Amino acid sequence: MSEGDRAGPFDDLRDFTEAFFRRHGAEISREGGVSHVRMGGELVEFFGREEMLLGFGTGVQSADVERVTPGSFVLESVLKQMSSEGRRLRLRLPVRHRVRRDGIARRIDATDADTSEPRLERLLKRHYVFHIRLVYLSDERIEDLVSIAVDDNNVARRIDPGTWLDDDSKVLLRRHASVEELDAAFQEASKLAARVARDRAGEMADALHDRLRHTITRLKSYYRDRLEEMPRGDPARWRDATEQVDDEYEHKLAEEIENHRQRVVIRLVSFAEIEVPWVRARVTLTRDRLLGEHTIEIDQSTGALEAGGCSACGTPALELSLCSSGHVVCAACARICGMCGRFSCVGCGVQPCSTCATPVCDRCESSCQDCRGIVCETDARECGRCGRASCESCGARCARCDTDLCGRCRTECATCGGALCWNCALECARCRKPVCTSESIDCSVCGRAHCPCCLEECDFCRAIVCPSHSQRCAACHRTGCGEHASICVSCGLSRCADHAAECTVCGRAVCEKCAGECASCGNAVCDRDGTRCSICDSDLCRAHAEVCRTCGRQACPVHSHSCAPCGDTVCEGHALRCSSCHEHYCNRCVSSRSLCSLCTRLAKAPIVSRVAVESVIAGGLPDELRGVRRWRMVSIRDRHLLLSVGEPRQLLVLDGEGRPLRRVS
Repeated sequence: MSEGDRAGPFDDLRDFTEAFFRRHGAEISREGGVSHVRMGGELVEFFGREEMLLGFGTGVQSADVERVTPGSFVLESVLKQMSSEGRRLRLRLPVRHRVRRDGIARRIDATDADTSEPRLERLLKRHYVFHIRLVYLSDERIEDLVSIAVDDNNVARRIDPGTWLDDDSKVLLRRHASVEELDAAFQEASKLAARVARDRAGEMADALHDRLRHTITRLKSYYRDRLEEMPRGDPARWRDATEQVDDEYEHKLAEEIENHRQRVVIRLVSFAEIEVPWVRARVTLTRDRLLGEHTIEIDQSTGALEAGGCSACGTPALELSLCSSGHVVCAACARICGMCGRFSCVGCGVQPCSTCATPVCDRCESSCQDCRGIVCETDARECGRCGRASCESCGARCARCDTDLCGRCRTECATCGGALCWNCALECARCRKPVCTSESIDCSVCGRAHCPCCLEECDFCRAIVCPSHSQRCAACHRTGCGEHASICVSCGLSRCADHAAECTVCGRAVCEKCAGECASCGNAVCDRDGTRCSICDSDLCRAHAEVCRTCGRQACPVHSHSCAPCGDTVCEGHALRCSSCHEHYCNRCVSSRSLCSLCTRLAKAPIVSRVAVESVIAGGLPDELRGVRRWRMVSIRDRHLLLSVGEPRQLLVLDGEGRPLRRVS
């Protein structure tokens, strides 16, 4: 029995126990889960009775039935008897099954080849059978018995305990195995026994952990109840008692954890050296001029048949095929090339096409130069640019020029994902990704091609522009083209047409936050071309900013004055007012008596007639002054001063065009 097909532990134990009793001449009959054993000879003396009912498994419950489990009376007695008989047995098995050539030929199914008459070869194979006890120690003790056979190639496998052992196996071997041979065989058997023990321990681990959790829960509950029942009248005594209970709990917990720690003991019970008679049959398969040989071996002791392995996958096979290279393969590895029809196998390199899954031989296959996958002639694509072959997954056809392309000569449109050759692909001027002509859009300003993801639409004129020729307003977040958006010359932020103005001095754009409004003309001005009045702190453009001759600071027209005699500008803080005409003058043009130079000259000016005065005044003299016939007049650049001689005494201040500026009585 192979390791993967072996029975459960109770079936192994039952086979082992029954094989022991049969070996010693007992008769056994089975009735369900109970074996009826009739003994004689030395077994009667050993067990003290002639008949026993043996039960295997957990379902047998009867007072008359002796349950056989690891550690039971019956099993321990069997092991004790085997130990007294000896630990090493050397046997040569007799021939129980005759091998015929026609029987072997009927077992082989060669659908596409002829088979010759088998050539037989008789041989003896030596096996070492080790009976090993596995003891699993934790809070419970569980024992298993395993039988492991190691062949002359040192290949170990698990077998039924009764394999090769019966009443006819009494021919002793003449040649014993050497110590080196036995040691090598035992090492392989020990490795397999360790794997069996590890698997079995893993199966028992969950139940062991459940028992440990239950035990820990029980301990916690017990010691918690003890702490709650302790009197707390004396704090010092209660504290000492609590520490004692905690120490006892920790000690008990460590003891239970150690008690539930799983340990496995592997112990050799006995072993045997067995020579098994085998027949090796060689069968030749022929088709046309092709020859192939297949080997079958038959155990003449048990009748078991071992077929030779497939030349491609090594799997034992009786359904055979002969490929065109002379390989004998199983049906699963046989292939027929879908292109040329040649019969081949997997070992010859026949592989399915990565596109259509058709089997392709090495003569008809093509290799995709991109993924190295196999592709048939029908599905192979030859690149129209470089001539390389490619499969359908790696190759494509250009969506514009319809040329077949390999993975190296193709690219994909970043927008639609369509395949393109490098000659037909356009490059986005911003992200440099390829884009096809149907998806590319030209910027309305620079005319360069862009992918749709890199273009924006002006929210004012709906023009399509690239990021180099568009701005997003920092105030309203709308996008504008070069005509409807600009960058503020002061703060450097983008502003749309609704949130930016044009500086009246330099003509550059300035945002509404950075722009100043001239207090005189009301026009926008940037901070580079504008200034502020030193008196009222209002914004001024260069055209309306006056520089004081005295302090050098700038002032607005409201808070600056032009001195009439000398023409200099003075701010309101440094202007002096004439006590006669009440006009503002600089400190150079006002005397120590608070009279301006004009008023000083006016007192000494010659007397002129009314006609001469009316020729200077735009619109003539006021009606109430028409009776005054004599006047003194002084004129300088943009200022005229008229002083009446007589009553009523009036001082008229006119500008250069004769318009009245001030009238002083």
